[in-house]
Amino acid sequence: MPNISDTIINPLLDGLLTKIFGSGADERYLRDFMYFTQRGLYSFDKTNLNDFTDTQYHLVSTPVKPLKVTDLPPDILDILIQTKIEDNIKLISDLDASKII
Repeated sequence: MPNISDTIINPLLDGLLTKIFGSGADERYLRDFMYFTQRGLYSFDKTNLNDFTDTQYHLVSTPVKPLKVTDLPPDILDILIQTKIEDNIKLISDLDASKII
């Protein structure tokens, strides 16, 4: 997929990562998240890495221009239609994966 968007890094991310890891977000941490966000996807990371039963994720970066469902190939669209979240994605700063149906 081509780059279609600039990225907005979650302004609360440094504080959250400092709390979890003892340091904020650096270029190495952000690289992969920004790669996907530049393609129009919202990027989240698992908050509690070693707790496999925990379903919490936090927002890392947001696309300025989100990818539209109509831009997806039909085979990807068929999979995506089966997955949804009841909240407005633009308002989510943390995500409970157990709420995705």
